[in-house]
Amino acid sequence: MNNDQRLDAFSEDRLDPSLALQAAGLGAWRILPLTHDLIIDQLARTLLNVPDTADFLRFQQLLALIHPEDQGTFTKAWERLLAAPTQIDERIRIMLSPNQVRSIRYWGQSYFSSEGDFIGSTGLCQEVKITVSDKVITTREVDQWLSLFFEQAPLGISLLEGPTYILRFANTPFQQIWNLSGPVEEVLNRPVFEAFPGIAGLGLEELLEQVRATNQPVGGQEQPAYFVRNGVSELAYVNFVYAPLLGTLGKEYIVVVATDVTEMVLARQEIESRRKESQVMAEVLTRNNEQLSQANIQLSRSNELLQSFAYVASHDLQEPLRKIQQFVDLLRPQLPDQNLVAENYLNRVQASARRMSELMQALLEFSQVPSRVNSPKPVSLSEVLEEVVLLLELSLKESQAELSIDPLPTVWGQKQLLIRLFQNLLSNAIKFSRVDRSGATTIPRIQLTSTLINASDLSLKIHPAQKAAQYIRIDVTDNGVGFDPEYLPRMFQIFQRLHSKSEYSGNGIGLAISEKIVTSMGGAITAYSQLGKGATFQVFFPNVLKENEDKRPTL
Repeated sequence: MNNDQRLDAFSEDRLDPSLALQAAGLGAWRILPLTHDLIIDQLARTLLNVPDTADFLRFQQLLALIHPEDQGTFTKAWERLLAAPTQIDERIRIMLSPNQVRSIRYWGQSYFSSEGDFIGSTGLCQEVKITVSDKVITTREVDQWLSLFFEQAPLGISLLEGPTYILRFANTPFQQIWNLSGPVEEVLNRPVFEAFPGIAGLGLEELLEQVRATNQPVGGQEQPAYFVRNGVSELAYVNFVYAPLLGTLGKEYIVVVATDVTEMVLARQEIESRRKESQVMAEVLTRNNEQLSQANIQLSRSNELLQSFAYVASHDLQEPLRKIQQFVDLLRPQLPDQNLVAENYLNRVQASARRMSELMQALLEFSQVPSRVNSPKPVSLSEVLEEVVLLLELSLKESQAELSIDPLPTVWGQKQLLIRLFQNLLSNAIKFSRVDRSGATTIPRIQLTSTLINASDLSLKIHPAQKAAQYIRIDVTDNGVGFDPEYLPRMFQIFQRLHSKSEYSGNGIGLAISEKIVTSMGGAITAYSQLGKGATFQVFFPNVLKENEDKRPTL
């Protein structure tokens, strides 16, 4: 209705109901008898938040405008209007936007013919402004809210009454702290220190008296307490607060709020215990390291003294031995002619002196091998073998040995020591040649190969002097006489021989020197064989980078 229409309505001597409805803020609605569509006027369209072009609404269209929580109530009211003559007076919320609603009161009446046919329903609707008086909160609702709050609170809550602290209430989390074997009614309405004797005598009584005397809350952290859980007394730790209930209740009630922190306390105690154990172990390790350091210093001094002694002894003893040989040479012309016995004795003396001189020289060589190479450098094993072959050129030709050398890697060490190492190994491979049944010496066949292996693949019997992720293994294989595996433990000991001097020459120190050289470079050496079937000596070098080098030695 526009302004001119309003003027016309007031100028006529009649009552215009549409003007009165609009002035009262009332919208009109009507349900058609056949289609059950809803016819609404302009104000009703505004209240329902539908376009002006919508002259009618179908039921589903109307239902979509209503708040989901009110759709059920509205559907029942609609069905009552269509089922029988009835009056309704309901409220619904219209969804203006996802976050905004409009509350509407609608009321009306349905009409039916004498035959019972629905002939229509009409009524009014009006926006309702929500006020506090619209919602009456009952005492019962408050009790329900409070009950839910106390039961579902994430803290244990209980209520103590009077000077004897009778337990009147305990919510579920508080009951879980107790972990009662029976129903909670067994402890309710009893003095708390009688219901739980395990918490008596811990000072809690004094704290409760303090609350009643001062009317102020008090609390405790990680308070130990014993609870009988499933018939067994168990230690628990609880954080708690005692607070008085003020107001008309006076000081007769005390609220207890508690949290079980047993797991947290036990975990911290375990961590502290482990920390103390670690501290003790660290102190023990420190003492052991100090003792080990002192032992290493003493061992180093002993090694230095031993090397010095070996050098001095072997060097100084050479002179008396030379004197003995010289005196034997001077004594020979003084012997009577054809004195074979005396000549034999002199030969034995001279041979023993010569043997002693060789042993002293070998001991001197052994002592000169360092226990550790202090300044290792990258050394090409291929170049080392080239020099070894030159040194053994005569032996190789005389024995007609067949030598096969694969491409060899670079290792960290000292070149002269590596030359001595492989010279010893190849010399042994040439020397210990096998003799066939006819008495002919078998042509030595010697092969050198290299392999890169992981530390995890090492035999348990191999113990390199230096730990590394990988090791370079050099195999020296021959077809010589071999050896019985039971003699392996003594093969690398100084002055140890597996054959007599009449069979093979030597002083039994070559393999001992070889092992000392390999150990000085952080490696290890071993061998395996079968008697009469040749032997393979395996040398292990750690495949590690020297400090400040950019790349690892590779095969």
